[in-house]
Amino acid sequence: MSVDIMSVNDLLYRATVLWLIIIVTRLMFVIGARICFAAQCVFISNSVTHEKLGRANGLAVLMSDIFRAISPALTGTIYAASLSEWTMFIGFPVDYNLMFVIFGGILLIMVLLTACLPTSVNYKK
Repeated sequence: MSVDIMSVNDLLYRATVLWLIIIVTRLMFVIGARICFAAQCVFISNSVTHEKLGRANGLAVLMSDIFRAISPALTGTIYAASLSEWTMFIGFPVDYNLMFVIFGGILLIMVLLTACLPTSVNYKK
């Protein structure tokens, strides 16, 4: 039993490219998350007066934690339901693409809401 050298090199090349793509994608995700978090902190601190800043930050953390607790169960349930047999009859977008359509819709809504923010959030109150 012999192993073809060309296939091993091809496999190593594919694994290297795959890991390179995974690392670059993860790096972009982490950097983007940090930038969004910093922008969120600036928006919150510029939205309220100094006296109400503690309440606003507390509310922001509360809402963030609530959605972090709910979202894994909710998205897992929706994704599992989209893989069930009855969705085969319906087709797109209720098939396995459903979660990606929902995430895209949420992203679009967030971009539109951010674009509608008043310019006063650029300056401290």
